[in-house]
Amino acid sequence: MNILIIGSSGREHAISDAISKSRYKPNIFSVMAKKNPGIARNSKDFLIENETNIEKILIYSKSNKIDLAIIGPEAPLAAGLSDALSEQGIGVVGPKKQVAQIEFDKAWTRNFMETHNIHGNPRFKIFFKDNNTLEKYIKELEFVAIKPAGLTGGKGVKVMGDQLPTIESAINYAKELVKNDAVVVEEKLEGEEFTLHGFVDGKSIVFMPIVQDHKRAFDGDIGPNTGGMGSYTDKNHSLPFITPHDVEDAKKIMNAVVESLFKESGIKYKGILYGGFMITKHGVKVIEFNSRFGDPEAMNLLPLLETDFVDVMKGIVNGTLSKLDIKFSNKATVCKYAVPSGYPDSPDKDQAVIVGDTGDALLFYSSVYEKDNIIYTTTSRAIAVVGIADSIDEAEKTSQNALDNIEGNLHSRKDIGTSELIQKRITHMTQIRNECNKKVLKHLISMTDLSKKEINQLLDKASDLKENRNKLEENALKNKSFSMIFEKSSTRTRVSFEVAVYELGGNSIYLNYRDIQIGRGESMSDTAKVLSRYVHSIIARVNSHEQIKNLSIHSTVPVINALSDKEHPCQVLADFLTIREYKNTLKGLKFAWIGDGNNVCNSEILGCAIVGMDIIVACPKGYEPDAEIIKQARALGGNVIITQDPIEAATNADVLYTDVWISMGDEEIKDKKIRDLQDYQINSKLLKLAKPDVIVMHCLPAHRGEEITAEVIDGVQSVVFDQAENRLHVQKALILKLMGKM
Repeated sequence: MNILIIGSSGREHAISDAISKSRYKPNIFSVMAKKNPGIARNSKDFLIENETNIEKILIYSKSNKIDLAIIGPEAPLAAGLSDALSEQGIGVVGPKKQVAQIEFDKAWTRNFMETHNIHGNPRFKIFFKDNNTLEKYIKELEFVAIKPAGLTGGKGVKVMGDQLPTIESAINYAKELVKNDAVVVEEKLEGEEFTLHGFVDGKSIVFMPIVQDHKRAFDGDIGPNTGGMGSYTDKNHSLPFITPHDVEDAKKIMNAVVESLFKESGIKYKGILYGGFMITKHGVKVIEFNSRFGDPEAMNLLPLLETDFVDVMKGIVNGTLSKLDIKFSNKATVCKYAVPSGYPDSPDKDQAVIVGDTGDALLFYSSVYEKDNIIYTTTSRAIAVVGIADSIDEAEKTSQNALDNIEGNLHSRKDIGTSELIQKRITHMTQIRNECNKKVLKHLISMTDLSKKEINQLLDKASDLKENRNKLEENALKNKSFSMIFEKSSTRTRVSFEVAVYELGGNSIYLNYRDIQIGRGESMSDTAKVLSRYVHSIIARVNSHEQIKNLSIHSTVPVINALSDKEHPCQVLADFLTIREYKNTLKGLKFAWIGDGNNVCNSEILGCAIVGMDIIVACPKGYEPDAEIIKQARALGGNVIITQDPIEAATNADVLYTDVWISMGDEEIKDKKIRDLQDYQINSKLLKLAKPDVIVMHCLPAHRGEEITAEVIDGVQSVVFDQAENRLHVQKALILKLMGKM
C-alpha cells in the first residue's frame, strides 16, 4: 500500500508517525514545501514542492502508484487538491474544495451557519468595502473580533483588548483589512476555548478527545496570536472546566455542519473536521471550523490513537467509519512548541537548533530545515515536544523537561499544562457560569436581556400574582415612583403599567411627549440623567429603538421598553404567559406569525429562540422581520423560518398570531399595505390548517376584516383578551424583579 502525505509541519510529522506504525507497513511518500527531517525519515521517497502545485503532485502520485492520500494543511484543500487526487482515483482524507471552504472562507461559513439554522453563531456582519456601516457596526457592538474572511494561518484575527485596545484601533484595523479582502466583524466572545476534532466519512463522525490550544505568544495568554504555542488533553478525554452538556452541544453543531454541507452541495465531507469553540455565558459558540487536523492538536491526538490509523483513513474514504471501534488511550498529553526568538512578529531565522536528551517526550519537527545534519529555524514554529502520562501535571513536566534540553535561540511558553494555568481556566469558567446564574436584570430593552431561566421566573411570579390578586403586595413599591414617557398614545400599555405600579404600592407619573422638554429638543440622554435623580424606574414607549437604548445608557435606574419601533418585550412576556396557561409549556411548540414582520414579531422571534419555541413568519416580500433580529435569534439556537406562504406557516401550528397592519404613522401608506397584505389574513380557512387546539392571538388594537376576521378573533379559540389581561400581571412581575423584590 502506498500512502501520500501532503504537508511539512509538526502536524504532518505526527501523521507520518501514526501511519508508519500501521500493521499494513505501507510505503510513505510525501510532498513538502521544505524538508521536514521527521517526515523525510518516515518516507520511502519525498518531493520538495509547493504544496498547492496540483499538477506536480498529480504527476508524483501517478508515478508512485498512490492508493491513499492525506492532506495536512489548509492551503492545498483551498486550491482543490482533494478534488484533483480523487479524480485520479486516489482515496483522499481531506474534503473537496466546495465543502472545505468551511475553513478558508469565514464570511461564507457564518452565512452558511445562519442559512441552515446551525446553533453557535455570534452576532456578526460581513463587509466587502469600507463604508459608514462598517464603522457604525463596530461602534454598535463595542467589543468586537475582527477577522479577515480568508486564510491567515491563525494569525489574522484580532480582538478587543491588548490587541485592539480601543474602538478606534478596531475600526482602523478593519478598514485596513477590507482594502484587500472581505472582513467579518463579530461580537467579542468571553469564555474559555476548546477544540473538538472528528473523523468524518460523509455520513458519520467519530469524535476525538477534547483539546485546548494556546494561541497567544507569551505566558499568561498575552501577546500576538500565533499558529498555536501548545495544547493539552486530559485522560478522560474532556477538560477540567468543561461539562458534558458543553461537549454534547459542540457535537450537535458539528453533526449539523456535516449534514448541512451535504444538503447544500451534494458533496460528502470526507476527512478531519476541527471545531473551534468557546464556552460563554450564553452557551457554546463557534469560533471557527478547520477542514483538517489542528497544529499543534494533531500531536496530542494521534499518539493517543490505539486504532490503526490506516484503517481509520480507509474508513473515511470508503464511508465505513461506523464499522470501526475507534479507541484512544486514557492518557493526558501536553504539547509545547519551541519557536524562533521574536516569533511571530520578527522571528530570528536560520539559527541552529541542538536537540539533547528529551527523555520520554515525543518530538515533532515543524518549520525547520536540515543542512549538513544540523537543524535550523525558519520564520515559523520549530519543534514540538509532547509529554504523555496519567495526569496533565505529569505530562507537563515531561514536555517541559524535553524543552529544557533543546538548545538554540528559541522561545516557548512554560505555562501550558501547568496546574496554575488550568486552575485559572477553571476559576474563569466558574465565574462565568455563576454570573449567568446570578445575573441581575438592570433594564429590559430587548428580549435578549432575559435568559430562559429569567423568563420562566417572571412567568411563574406573574401566575402567582394573577392567582392571588386580592392579596395585594401593596407595600412592595412603597415610596417608589415610576416615570412613564409616552411618545405614542396607548390604552393597554398605559393602563396596565399604571395599575401595576398602583397595586404594588408605588406612584406613576405619566409624561406625555408634548408635555416635557424632549418635545422641545432636550436630548434623551439629558432626560435620562435628570429623571434618574427623581424616580426609581423609567418606563418608555417611544418611536425609535435608539432612543430607548440611549435612555438605558444614561439612566442610573432601570429602564423598561414599553414599545419601540424595533421591539416590544413586555407584550411578548404577556403572550408567553398566555400560551403557557393554555399549552402548559412553551418548548417545542410551533408559533406561526401571519402578516407584517413588525416590532412585536421581532421580539416574538427572539423570545421563541430563548425559550425553545419554533417560529415561522409568513409575510410578503418587503415585510420581513429585522434581519439582525433573525441573526441574533439563530445565534441563540432558535429555529426561525421566514416564508411568503401563510399556508405553510399555519399548517399544524400551535399558535396563530397576527397584529394590526396599519400602525400609528402608517396612515399615508394604508392602501398599499392593505393590498400587499390581503393574502395574510387569519380567517377560518387558515384556522382549519392549524392543530385542532390552536390558540389565536392578537396584541390589539384589531381591525376586524383586515388582518383577522371577526369570526376568528371573537371565536372560541381566540385568547386575545387573556393576552391583554396578562400584560398587567407580567409587568407587575417585571417591576418587582427590576426593583430587587424577586
